[in-house]
Amino acid sequence: MVKKGILVLGICISMIFTILFVPNISADSTATITIKIHRIQKLDEIEENISDEADWYYYIGISEDGGKSYDWTSPENIPMKENVDDWMVNRNHIFTGITSLSINFAIILCEEDGSPGSDDIADICAGAYGGSNFFWDDLDDPINPESLPDTLKKTIFNNNIYKGSYNLKTDELNGDSTTVEDGYYKTSGEFDGISIDQNDAALYFDIWDDYNTPIAAIGISNNYVKAGELVNFDGGLSSASTGFEIERFQWDFNNDGKWDAEGKTANFTYNKADSYTVKLKITDSLGQTDTDTGFVVVYRDIDASFSYTPLNPAALDTITFTDTSKIVGGKLISWSWNFGDCTTSTLQNPTHKYTHGGLYPVKLKITADDWETTDFEIKYIYVIEYAKITGTVKDTNGDPVSDAIIKLYDNGTVLKTVTTEANGEYIIPDIEIGTYDVEGLKNNYDNYKKTGETLEVGENTVNFVLLLKSQAPHAEFKYSPKKPTTGSMISFTDISNYSYGTIESYSWDFGDGKSSNEQNPKHKFSSVGKYSVNLTITDDRGNNKSYVSVLNIAEPSPGFELIFVLLSIVIVSIILSKKKNNGSNKIS
Repeated sequence: MVKKGILVLGICISMIFTILFVPNISADSTATITIKIHRIQKLDEIEENISDEADWYYYIGISEDGGKSYDWTSPENIPMKENVDDWMVNRNHIFTGITSLSINFAIILCEEDGSPGSDDIADICAGAYGGSNFFWDDLDDPINPESLPDTLKKTIFNNNIYKGSYNLKTDELNGDSTTVEDGYYKTSGEFDGISIDQNDAALYFDIWDDYNTPIAAIGISNNYVKAGELVNFDGGLSSASTGFEIERFQWDFNNDGKWDAEGKTANFTYNKADSYTVKLKITDSLGQTDTDTGFVVVYRDIDASFSYTPLNPAALDTITFTDTSKIVGGKLISWSWNFGDCTTSTLQNPTHKYTHGGLYPVKLKITADDWETTDFEIKYIYVIEYAKITGTVKDTNGDPVSDAIIKLYDNGTVLKTVTTEANGEYIIPDIEIGTYDVEGLKNNYDNYKKTGETLEVGENTVNFVLLLKSQAPHAEFKYSPKKPTTGSMISFTDISNYSYGTIESYSWDFGDGKSSNEQNPKHKFSSVGKYSVNLTITDDRGNNKSYVSVLNIAEPSPGFELIFVLLSIVIVSIILSKKKNNGSNKIS
């Protein structure tokens, strides 16, 4: 039997501009398109004198090259229904392996009855040719007739073809005119505007795919952070359509239009307080993108702190307060001090005196340059009501004396005992206002006691210098000549003294590798240069003392000896000359 009454659904060329440039899906990612034929409905008599009901069957084709070639449903998958004018088909046709973002598709509906004639063709398309019966190969149509099944060649008419294009990204359908009824697209010959009997029919269909555009989702470790704090970002919550992958993650951390990092995860440190918009752009294996935005609020990292000296102040001590506060993401513009005794200051580093001892809460409040961010610190300072004695112990030569014992007496009773440091200084703390005696003790030194020092009310420090007379020997020497030269004999004379005992030994080091144990040695230097001559003496108690003097040894200068030699030569010359003259006179 010859097939007739063919309805063809195809794409109107003017509507398929979207196929001029179609991104391809990567080789590893393909989509699936489903076309569902829901219902086929006869509207006019199609078979003229043949009163039988229609016998329907159809083809569906998919094109990914702009409609130049189609892949059609195979014959075994072609549905057929006999003797029905209104066929509820409800059949899905699945096309896999789609690699283009936009496809063309065509559906060919055929009615199998008798020989085809111009009045026996069902019209379901509002195409440009209306109901005219032009054969396919007579038309300049984008569908290549050679790609049609053999049974359809020479029997396809333009007004029996609906052609459409479908975009997988937007899920948009374009093509010949359709309406939507009961959730299906309807194409019909009634849409051509011709009111006479045109063998009109209607076809209801739907089309969809399994591809969904990617969805970007930002994960932020903390939306509210201090300036300088690291923020972690995660794009792992983003999703791609089944069978597709997200191939690129791009991050803009400060909404400046520049991509700052790439990768599923990233991190960034904000060093300035502000509110930041964060963007994540993802691209899937189809080349489709999506963007998500988030926010990070960066506030100033402010930490109030201060130090003070002295650490153990007494009443009326001058206490220096030093601001050690820190801020990241801004700067400090205000300092407010409360010293706990009804006095305040707005200096960054103030000084203060307490008139009485006690425990005082000192509060520092700082304010950042936004005039909103503040912080404070409170420290409790214990101020001593007592005084303290400081002093320095030196010997009669002005040298500091370490490890000297300092005793404080109150009416003959020792209250405190301290020792001097390496620099000879000492501190006797926590002394009540009053009158005291201070004594300094040191082995081999004359002890010294100073009495009657009064700590008046309002004074907290009395500074002593205890001059302890040294009992150690004093080393010293002199030498002559004062300007020694190489080869000249230099006499060294010991002028050391010791009034508390005797000097037992002398040790000389002349600085040229030679030495002597005599009290008053003599020595010659053979080379020009500077020599450090050291004398060390030891007393009968085992105390040592040294004295060093640097000698500058020079070359000897020409002196009287040279003049004597020259004068002798002159005298000899004169004598010889006279003898010669006398001899000459005798001969004549």
